[in-house]
Amino acid sequence: MSFDNVINYEDRTEMRTSRWSFDGIITKDSGNTAKGWVWYSAVKTGDNLVVTVYKDAAGASSVALSASTDISTYETAPVLVALAEANSSGITGQLFVHDYTSDVTLAPIMVSLIMDDDIELIYARSDETHMSDVYDSTNGYARFCAKATEHMLMFAASQFAEQMGGFGAEEDHNLTGPARLAPIWSSIVAPEQMKDAAVYYACWLAFLSADETDGEDSMLAFKAEQCKAEYDAAKSSLTLVFDTDNDEDADTVGAASDIIPNRV
Repeated sequence: MSFDNVINYEDRTEMRTSRWSFDGIITKDSGNTAKGWVWYSAVKTGDNLVVTVYKDAAGASSVALSASTDISTYETAPVLVALAEANSSGITGQLFVHDYTSDVTLAPIMVSLIMDDDIELIYARSDETHMSDVYDSTNGYARFCAKATEHMLMFAASQFAEQMGGFGAEEDHNLTGPARLAPIWSSIVAPEQMKDAAVYYACWLAFLSADETDGEDSMLAFKAEQCKAEYDAAKSSLTLVFDTDNDEDADTVGAASDIIPNRV
């Protein structure tokens, strides 16, 4: 399962990238990220750029590395940079470079809002037979963590468009578009505020996936409904803090319960 929806807290006066994607993320306690976070550095020599992704904020343990990539054409079209695993981490990935001014040193990236230990606070029996179809012995609950992270970021983008770069033109919100500028997820100061909703969403999906009964009275179906209710409650009470001008200071607060949709 690819983690295609990440929050990149890079300084765009140094470098602007988009469409980061990571494969091979392990969400177990023995995983290859720092509880869902990684850091990246980029060094340009001449026209060639090398990107290194680290597991730690000190940049001591690399988990992915790009080959030296010619980015001289980025002003004409975004340049794809491929990431290969480093130190047998299992992580591969890619990103696109849109602009470059100076080298980047250890910019944080939130890859996953939640990890296995968050899910297992709700359901700790991940290794039992009836959960074997949803729990991967290598990557853990990674596919559910990835889906929950994607879902919550999409929800935030739909509810807080103004704080996250404005409504913009339709093409700016196309997640596959090469020049996407919005939503700017890095305006979310504390993504951990979405964790509760993400955990219950992931558990809801996991229990539904594991339930092979046709009835509504099974234990897993019951737990799925409980998690759905908790997810709805957490989502409706979600409050996020935003840095709308990218100066690293919180500027505004937005609450999902304050948003009243208009009929059009």
